[in-house]
Amino acid sequence: MEINLDKNSATEGLIKITLNEADYQPKVEEKVKEYSRKAQLKGFRPGKVPAGLIRKMYGKSILIEEVNELLSKSVIDYIKQNDIKIIGDPLPVMEKTALIDWDNQKEFEFEYLIGLVEPFSIDYTLKINSYRIELDDKTLQDTLDRLKREYGEYSEPEEYADGDDIFGVWGPAGTEDKTEVWLLQDQLNESEKKKFDGIKKDGTVTLDITKLFRESSNLAKALRKTDEEIQSVSGEYEFRVTRFHRVKNAGMNQEFFDKVFGKDVVKSEEEFMTRLRETVQKNYDHEAEHYTDHRIQDLLLDHTEITVPENFYKKWILAVNKGSVTEEDVSKNYDHYVKELKWSLIFNKVSEDNGIKVEHEDVVARARDLIRAQFAAYGITDSLNANIETMTDNFLKGKEGENYYSTYNRVRSEKVMSILREKLDIIKDPISPADFLKTMEKTNQD
Repeated sequence: MEINLDKNSATEGLIKITLNEADYQPKVEEKVKEYSRKAQLKGFRPGKVPAGLIRKMYGKSILIEEVNELLSKSVIDYIKQNDIKIIGDPLPVMEKTALIDWDNQKEFEFEYLIGLVEPFSIDYTLKINSYRIELDDKTLQDTLDRLKREYGEYSEPEEYADGDDIFGVWGPAGTEDKTEVWLLQDQLNESEKKKFDGIKKDGTVTLDITKLFRESSNLAKALRKTDEEIQSVSGEYEFRVTRFHRVKNAGMNQEFFDKVFGKDVVKSEEEFMTRLRETVQKNYDHEAEHYTDHRIQDLLLDHTEITVPENFYKKWILAVNKGSVTEEDVSKNYDHYVKELKWSLIFNKVSEDNGIKVEHEDVVARARDLIRAQFAAYGITDSLNANIETMTDNFLKGKEGENYYSTYNRVRSEKVMSILREKLDIIKDPISPADFLKTMEKTNQD
């Protein structure tokens, strides 16, 4: 066997393989004997089918199968032994393969197109601007009010009162085109909300569609239209009430404390507010960390020079998505594909630079934590410890190993991002939850 790499450029090359009869024939003969032992043909006893007959009937298919298996292993071994950094997988040059005469040739030549990764480095001295979200009293009170409402007593009165959410059907005035809609109190402007005073179930109200909601995004959701489409919406809508939704907020008592944090976790209003503040702050810390991770990713993508072999990469995308992605799709979304590829290469480079490894015990521990968190969200903790190991094992074996693979990747991602947050110079400015939300909205729009 002869195998070598010809570089067409710094980022593309051809692996060329020449196979002689001595390379594949022993495996072919072994497979012929195996077929002879297992074949069941009329006129022959089991295991006594002549090898010559097997060659005549199955020789070509056996040859192709063994050559392909030998090729696959040889290409992979060559790449590993020579420490060749590649993108995706080697692509067989089908034009070359199509010329093979399997019936008469004894020597075969094959070519594989590969995409190469040029050496690059990560700049761990980069400075990144991010945020530290500082919980304020208003946000904490808003959270408490939401929880009181969420765990309050629900009723459906016959007549509207301030604070009720309103269900109904509506449409442009004077038309029969009606759709269902749900109007939430905290989304409505006071001027239009007052029109419901004294209205009973099945009553009708005429609303100014442009003045109804405080935010245009709420109008877009209610009309099931895009932000652009609602720009042309105006006029009056007739609204017929089908029901009112009223909530009597929960009180600051033990029943409420238990519903929010679990039975007897907190036993006083003071303990409840302390735990609530810690929980809300922790949630905002996670959001800020998530934002920081995105800033890290964007900055590393902008400051890491990686040349992508465009010709190879487009062919590879089409090959791995055969039938579901067209050349037009690839051209249209190529920048997105390149961004994903570059981040994958950067991610792997960081992992390699810092010797990051994920052990089986890491995966098990992460799965265990996920299960505990899931059950804790439903207030189930007492009976969990006795069954946690069995549940963890069953989870990791689920979906034919897919759960294990996804948990492994999750742990690896957490380790890589933790290293980057530690090494990079991250400047965190204080920001309120409200201002952070505005920043995120602006970022998403951009």
